[in-house]
Amino acid sequence: MVDSTVNYSYHAISNSEDEMTKSELIRRAGGVVKLAALLRVTSQAVSKWPDEAVPELRLYQLRDLHPEWFEVDAPRPDVHPSTVHAAH
Repeated sequence: MVDSTVNYSYHAISNSEDEMTKSELIRRAGGVVKLAALLRVTSQAVSKWPDEAVPELRLYQLRDLHPEWFEVDAPRPDVHPSTVHAAH
């Protein structure tokens, strides 16, 4: 059950190179299940993120875990799979 008193902030899509979409994060993690494991949430929780929005606090968490994903010239894991790290 979602606490209706909590204001959940979602990251809106823009053209800025430092912003990530849900699809891009899923691709970099190697799938929804792996992204969920990194964040220590269920894959259902990730699937419930609206459209391409990412909760702001999850972006902070992912920047801390994988700062290389947020670099302008970050390697794509679908092209360079060795850059994806295992969940902690």
